[in-house]
Amino acid sequence: MTNETIYDAITDVSDEWIEEAERHTFRKRPQWKRFAAVAAVVALIFGALGAAAGRLANLSAGASGGKGNAGGEDGYSYMNYIGPVLPLTAASDAAGIAAERSVDYDFSPYISREVPFSPEARAEGDPYSYFAYQSEAIVTDDYTLRNETDEERTLSLLYPVELRFTDSLNRLPTITVDGEVRETALHAAPYSGGFADAWGGSNPGARLNLEQISDWQGYVNLLEDGSYQAAAFEPYPALDVPVTVYRVDDYAVAPTDAVNPSLQIAFTVDPDRTAVMTYGSNGGTNDARTGRYTRIVGGLANTRAYRPGPMYIILYGDDIGGYTLQGYANMGGNEGEEIDVAAEVTRYETTLDAILRRIVAERFDERRNTEDIFGGDSIAAVVPEETLYGMAADLLVRYGVLSDDPAERYDFGMLEDVFEAYSMQRVIYLAFDATVPARGSVRVSASMHKDNSCDYIGKKKNVDGYDLATRLGSTLNFTEQRASVSHTEEIRIVENNFGFDLDAGITQVALDPAAEHYWMQIAKAP
Repeated sequence: MTNETIYDAITDVSDEWIEEAERHTFRKRPQWKRFAAVAAVVALIFGALGAAAGRLANLSAGASGGKGNAGGEDGYSYMNYIGPVLPLTAASDAAGIAAERSVDYDFSPYISREVPFSPEARAEGDPYSYFAYQSEAIVTDDYTLRNETDEERTLSLLYPVELRFTDSLNRLPTITVDGEVRETALHAAPYSGGFADAWGGSNPGARLNLEQISDWQGYVNLLEDGSYQAAAFEPYPALDVPVTVYRVDDYAVAPTDAVNPSLQIAFTVDPDRTAVMTYGSNGGTNDARTGRYTRIVGGLANTRAYRPGPMYIILYGDDIGGYTLQGYANMGGNEGEEIDVAAEVTRYETTLDAILRRIVAERFDERRNTEDIFGGDSIAAVVPEETLYGMAADLLVRYGVLSDDPAERYDFGMLEDVFEAYSMQRVIYLAFDATVPARGSVRVSASMHKDNSCDYIGKKKNVDGYDLATRLGSTLNFTEQRASVSHTEEIRIVENNFGFDLDAGITQVALDPAAEHYWMQIAKAP
């Protein structure tokens, strides 16, 4: 059986493929094991943004949950904390190398600019326009690495940055070495935050909502022991395990005046022996006591252009003994609202790896050609598809139905949920080499746009936070660190511990390398 045959199985199942498929029977639900991935790293180089496949590992990264010691200032947690500018580090031995660092926060995006209502209107001489600015800084993080030994040294360097893969592409740093743009390999660490109960606290301890790191202490907890960085270089979870698939498709609705005809598939399964996943379903029910499961797909009255695609029931473990199909006038599956709906059901066997790869590939192709969050301006549009697959697989194994302790947010088994991995906050590491001559030096620079930390309500609502880690997670020996602010004509600094004072003209300061954390809060000047 060829890999291509397995890969295509989910959308085009031939009789020959089904006959060829190997049969598997489980006596009990398998305990998920994290096999080492054997696939080679797929590299993708794209100039300043050069990225290669990252690797995700089994690591539960903790968030502070707003209970740490500091956010943008001591004792303060942000509602939306972007995280500090993190220092360059070395993956190889950096003994004998001294590092000097200079960080500039360029606030030119805060300068108001006149913007026409549309380029077409301006071209036609329409005078109407508005003024706008961006709440972000352009950060240039410069390093001079000095070799204090008598031998040339080639260092393996890592530049860490916190981001989401749905962020704008300009959030991904451009790395230069002695002024030349350097190709880098991108390694994605796991989700950096945690989970929380739903609003109101009606289910204490339930992991229903994402809870990102909200303060400085959360990043200290995440990075100080080095295990989170190490996780960025671990292999993907290996999903090359057999699954049984039921594909429900070719829906036929008898004449009806129902607004939202739907089709429900019902079956019985032992949840201790089988993990149930779906793709293309709109929901359903689980009854762990009786083992009765239902999954439903709606929108069957839509025009052909918007008709739902196939619904897949994916079983990891024992097969179901049988199933029933029933149409309903709505998505609720309520008794007394039955209608006639027919569908074709195809059963086949494949691997979970093949299913998930196909889903990610289709999603990748769909989003790459549109203007939504996966459009040409997002990081996800340019990283290797293998990286996107790896993050999805990691979420499924770490928090989903394949986890020993699945989070309630994902325990229904909808594979659509794995795409949330791309909008989760995480630290990525850009890996590259730099050669430092004996008794000489080399200059390394990272340049990127940095979003502001902020609150949506309260006294800090109109204040933007930016902060800096001097040595957190870094193995380099820093002998000197400096910071500066530039293009400050349309901002004011509300508070800071850098020592900046715009009224006194102090825009450049020396930092204490022994101080771990620097912060500032700014506001748009009136």
